[in-house]
Amino acid sequence: MTDAQILQVYGMIFLAMGFGLAVRPRYAKDLFDEMFRSAPFMFLFSIIAAVIGFLILTRRGVSAGGWSLLVTAIGVIALAKGLTGLALPRLFEKLAKPFVSSGPVLVMSPWLILLAGALMSYIGFFVA
Repeated sequence: MTDAQILQVYGMIFLAMGFGLAVRPRYAKDLFDEMFRSAPFMFLFSIIAAVIGFLILTRRGVSAGGWSLLVTAIGVIALAKGLTGLALPRLFEKLAKPFVSSGPVLVMSPWLILLAGALMSYIGFFVA
């Protein structure tokens, strides 16, 4: 995949996710509460994140310039999230819980996710 395609996919996912969270704010809290209670759910999400991060980093290489840096950061974050969830699920839960249990974070996150999705979509479809 090219950088543009990766940004297009992530942009559309973030736009849909941000819109869903804006329409139903409790959804994120319910989803994460369920994930933390369900070991198979956590395991599956961690494997998916690790595979996506690995594929991004190995299929396109690691770059340090332009919009490629954003794609590299997405790959590194996905791989780190996945590996942490697999190897140290309680640590992942401890790090993530403050974000999903905080009122201000839950109020701001849909709008930040929408903004990130719009930016990635714009770059992926029109710039990169």
